Amino acid sequence: MKASAKTIQILQIELAKKFGNRSEKLDFLSQFTGRELLTSKELAELEATDVVTFLKTGRRPVNRWAFFDIKKRQHRYILSILQQAGWTVFDTRKKRYIADMQRLGKWLQSERSPVKKPLITQSNKELSKTIYALENILRFELKKL
Repeated sequence: MKASAKTIQILQIELAKKFGNRSEKLDFLSQFTGRELLTSKELAELEATDVVTFLKTGRRPVNRWAFFDIKKRQHRYILSILQQAGWTVFDTRKKRYIADMQRLGKWLQSERSPVKKPLITQSNKELSKTIYALENILRFELKKL
């Protein structure tokens, strides 16, 4: 879903406080989202609100869609798949690569996810569908090597 006009307006106000010209703003947005943007209107509502939160607080917002229960075997397996598929980020506190929960959360919300629910609220059957889809992503990533 594209960002609303109100969200874009708030985003533009926050960007104006930090950046001088349009190209700096677009460079920042492209870097933040991980894709090339020609205009801020290309942002999805969730992306735009994440950028606004970051600009206001200096921290990336926590993606609650990827919260998991370490006691559940299926949740631990999902973490393993993420590591194997290369969905990782470097944690400076732990000084090692950990599973990229932001990416998982965004994937769970995307059209590519078979179950559009937060991980913690998924039933065992829904978790099986999610795991199957992630295993296919892993197979694809391994074929590229």
